[in-house]
Amino acid sequence: MAQDRIKTWSEIEIDFRKRCDELNLLLKNWINDVQTLDVVTATGNLKVKIDPTKGGNIIDQLESSEGEIVLRARTTVQIDGDVLNILPEKATETGSQIDLEMLNIHKENVEMAIKNVSTNLKIFTDGIVQAISYLQQFKILPK
Repeated sequence: MAQDRIKTWSEIEIDFRKRCDELNLLLKNWINDVQTLDVVTATGNLKVKIDPTKGGNIIDQLESSEGEIVLRARTTVQIDGDVLNILPEKATETGSQIDLEMLNIHKENVEMAIKNVSTNLKIFTDGIVQAISYLQQFKILPK
């Protein structure tokens, strides 16, 4: 059978280069995606459909919810360390004040998001380090 035959070195090299190109594209897309971390805390109708597989920013999908979702707080963290916080307010007799209850919920969401990104970054970089180590072990890359 053709599928049981041993691949030639040239075929292995072509396959390896193809996989490297695919990994490079994944890495490029991932880096573009994690340059900015947006955390939104919202209230509204739980039946509104948000499709995380849809291209673009999930926040952009909220605009089509026709008022069924209300953004209550938003934090944007850029990879260079810039942070923008839009904090929740509530009306009081003396004017608007920060809504501390909503702020605490949002703070927990931000902490969870940063932890998730950190964990994913570690998994990703550990995978790259391991791949480079294997390539060096098999003398495909210099040490």
